[in-house]
Amino acid sequence: MSPRRCQTRPVSRRRGSYAIEFAFVLPIFVALGGGVLDWGWYFSQEYKVQTAAKVCARTGVATDQAEDPEGTAEAAGSAALTEQGISGTTATLVATPVGATPEEMLTCDVTVPFTALVGLVPTLPSLRAVVTMRMEDQP
Repeated sequence: MSPRRCQTRPVSRRRGSYAIEFAFVLPIFVALGGGVLDWGWYFSQEYKVQTAAKVCARTGVATDQAEDPEGTAEAAGSAALTEQGISGTTATLVATPVGATPEEMLTCDVTVPFTALVGLVPTLPSLRAVVTMRMEDQP
């Protein structure tokens, strides 16, 4: 009879390498995911600010000159910000008449402070949108 040999599995040479590779790759994936969240949040908030500025300007230029278009525009812009979940107390919204008849225009300037969700991507401290439209009712 021949001696029996114990059959054992060969020892894997990659015993801890998977954990080490994971430890190297995980921070990169976390940083990429955080960056995607931050940029997505930034562009979402920027779109909301631009929409509020457009609503402000459009409402102001459609309002009759005798009915305070600046006040109406600012109220509409504040309402648009509130509808989109941005606090009107932290936002700065200014409607200003520009020019003279027959080319009188209304400029709406909306500024909102911005805070990143994760903070991995450098962003601006505030978001700003400026929209200028020609007044429909010229005196």
